[in-house]
Amino acid sequence: MEAANWARRKADEENTSVSKMVGRMLEAQMKQADSCRTRRGTSPCETQTLVRTLDVEDAGPS
Repeated sequence: MEAANWARRKADEENTSVSKMVGRMLEAQMKQADSCRTRRGTSPCETQTLVRTLDVEDAGPS
């Protein structure tokens, strides 16, 4: 329940829906995983936490 409340507050702060926010977070995580595979060959990256994904999103486009 805490995670759902946090997601609603975060989406409200970003003036977006929870759905769109989660979609952006997943897209960022997928890009990160693809980038790690490219750097390391076929070895997958360690899974990042949702908080780290949000930090990347908050930093804006790279």
